Amino acid sequence: MVVEVVKKQCSSATQRLIEELDQRFPSQEIMNAIDIIYPQFWLQLEVKHDFLVQLNILKSHYCHMKHIGVNCVFNLPLFDEVLLDKQTYFFKITMMSNANVAMKPPTNCNLCSRMWALLANN
Repeated sequence: MVVEVVKKQCSSATQRLIEELDQRFPSQEIMNAIDIIYPQFWLQLEVKHDFLVQLNILKSHYCHMKHIGVNCVFNLPLFDEVLLDKQTYFFKITMMSNANVAMKPPTNCNLCSRMWALLANN
C-alpha cells in the first residue's frame, strides 16, 4: 500500500516537472530548427531543403506578434520576416562555406562558438 502511494506521488511530481519544462522551454520543433546556427547542420546531405524547412518554422514562431496573458498584451515579433528573407542567401552561403573549418580539431570549445568567432575574424 505504501509503495503504491509513493509511486503515485512520484508519478505526479514527474508529470508536474515535465509540464513546467514544457512551459519554460521552446517546443522540440523550435529547438530542432535552431540547429541552423550550428556547423554540423551545414554538413548534412539534405541541407538546402532542411534549411528552408527549419527557417520557415522559426519564422512562423518568431516573426509574428503574440498575445500574452489574459489582458491581451501584444509582444512584438522577435525577428523581421522581410529582413530574414533578404539575408537568407548570404547566411546560407556563409554557413556552408565555414562549416568544415569550424568542425576541424581541436574541438576544445563549443563548435557553434568557434563558428561565430571564425566569422567575426573574417
